[in-house]
Amino acid sequence: MPNFENDLQNALAEAQRELFIEQIRRHPELSLADLLALGKGKFSNLLNDVTVGHLLGDADARPSERRPGRPAKAATANKAKAATPARPAAAATGAAAPGGTVNTRTPEGREAYDEAVLGALRSVGGPANSEQIRPLAGGTSLQLRTSLTRLANEGKITWEGQARGTRYSLV
Repeated sequence: MPNFENDLQNALAEAQRELFIEQIRRHPELSLADLLALGKGKFSNLLNDVTVGHLLGDADARPSERRPGRPAKAATANKAKAATPARPAAAATGAAAPGGTVNTRTPEGREAYDEAVLGALRSVGGPANSEQIRPLAGGTSLQLRTSLTRLANEGKITWEGQARGTRYSLV
C-alpha cells in the first residue's frame, strides 16, 4: 500500500502543478509582481518548481535542482580558502601586508601596524578616510580604527569630521 500512496500523492501533486501552470497561461495579463505575490501565498510550493520555460510551453523545461541565490556555505568557504594566498612573512611578523592580514595581538605587531598606517597616510599625501587607508595598510576596519585612535592619542595624526566623513591627516 505505501507505494500506491506515494504514487497517488505524486500524481496529485503533478496534476495540481500542471493545473496551476495552465491557469497562469490563461491569464497573460499577470505581471511578475502578481506572480511574486502568488509565490508568497498558499501557492508558493507550486510556484517554486515552475520555470519560465514551463510558462512558455517548453516541453523540455525541467524544474531547477537548486533554487537560485547564494552559493552554499561550504562552497563559499572552500572558494575563499583557495583564493587566499599564503600569509606573507611580513604579516606573520606583525608588519602590515598590503590589503591583507595583520597581527595586532602583540605590542610589536601593533607598533608595526601603526607604522604601516602612517606610511599609508604618507602615500595618500593629504587628508584621507579609512576607505583610502585600509587597502594600503591592510587589516580589518576595526584594527584600522583602533590604530588611528592610538596614533591620534599619541599626537602623530589629527582627524576631523564624524562617522564615514572622518578624514585623517599627518601632523
